[in-house]
Amino acid sequence: MAQAVLLSLRSTCTRLEVGATIVRDKRIIAGGYNGSVSGDVHCIDEGCYVVDGHCLRTIHAEMNALLQCAKLGIATDQAEVYVTHFPCLACTKALLQAGIKKIHYLKDYRNDPYAIELINQSPAEKAIWQGKALPNMAIVNGDTEDFDNARNLNGFDAKKYYQSLGFTQVLQAKGMVAFVDVGQGDSIFIKPPFKQETFLIDTGGRLTFRQKKWQSRQQKHLSDYNLLPFLKSLGCTKIDHLLITHNDADHMGELMNVIDNVKVKNLYLAKGSQVELKTLIQSIKGTKIHLVKKGDTVGNKLKVQILSPEKSTGENDDSLVTYFTINHQRFLLTGDLETTGEEALIRNYPQLKTDFLKVGHHGSNTSTGKELLEKVRPKYAIISAGKKNRYGHPTQETLTKLNKQKIRVFRTDQQGMIYYHWSAITKWGEIKLLIDFLE
Repeated sequence: MAQAVLLSLRSTCTRLEVGATIVRDKRIIAGGYNGSVSGDVHCIDEGCYVVDGHCLRTIHAEMNALLQCAKLGIATDQAEVYVTHFPCLACTKALLQAGIKKIHYLKDYRNDPYAIELINQSPAEKAIWQGKALPNMAIVNGDTEDFDNARNLNGFDAKKYYQSLGFTQVLQAKGMVAFVDVGQGDSIFIKPPFKQETFLIDTGGRLTFRQKKWQSRQQKHLSDYNLLPFLKSLGCTKIDHLLITHNDADHMGELMNVIDNVKVKNLYLAKGSQVELKTLIQSIKGTKIHLVKKGDTVGNKLKVQILSPEKSTGENDDSLVTYFTINHQRFLLTGDLETTGEEALIRNYPQLKTDFLKVGHHGSNTSTGKELLEKVRPKYAIISAGKKNRYGHPTQETLTKLNKQKIRVFRTDQQGMIYYHWSAITKWGEIKLLIDFLE
């Protein structure tokens, strides 16, 4: 129940703060609070949209928890729900239909007679149970206060109190590292659990070639068809950290379109590359620009390490090489690094090991040398390349090297988007493909 109380503090509805958790086999499987639909404005920003006494803008906490289970494919049959307030009629029906066997609540709220009748018809013994307020919830004038507005009570920080007891937020416990299919290019999206900072490494883009006059036409942005719809599907309206590995169009060609459509708080470029990008940088407004080099770290909770270069001229071997660990899985992303850059990398980091390797330069035979593979010993190799691209990426030579090292290969040109996702609660993770994501 303490988890539900903590979640209620994240509510964006100004009328009532409600939190809920769903528990099965003594394990929390989902949580929710009452708030707006992803991407919509919040009550705390524009006020509640009330019709006949109900806020139509808000999805209730119990419903959000159920939807989280539905989205992630988590079974709720025979589970129990802990909610700070008595559920409304609609939520009661949804909970019973989802197989919830018992409802625990703290505070009476409307207590719809028909909802009570439906619960009493449940075959489960004591299907509804009212608990007491947790100890030390808040003491004002000698009386125990309820938690409807706990964040505003004098002398008591409810959020800090529950965190001090070791409770953590459950909502959105799933994280993701997605290798987005942007055709012949790179774009990697990182979304840690619990609404932590989001990262985007490269944006994809189109390499241009000389065209005859009759071929020329207004080009549409590629990101309108791949990267941006993907971000929108996740409800992502903000990128905290956007890193550009180097200046090639297939890595940064969609940068301005992404910035125009998604709020980008911080943009990171390899130190030295800003000379070539001077005009572009001057046109970027509202985004902080940082120049990074070997040894720097990006991020607060998730630490993305910059392994190279010291200074960049924008060439392939000057690509930003990034490294991070998530859920005990190590990721090495090499941009378009070629064998000369790889050799320098393993000289500078002789103990470097990884589980996931983003293969350099889309699987070109100028990258992914035998020495690198033997040194870092990846389990999985991700190749981002366009279907039937004119370069022949990935080359058979590169695929053979990976096969000899018994490295499992995933390719965006054959399998679409490839993503690793995990749960911060169970620590379970797996690699999935686009078709799994759509399901």
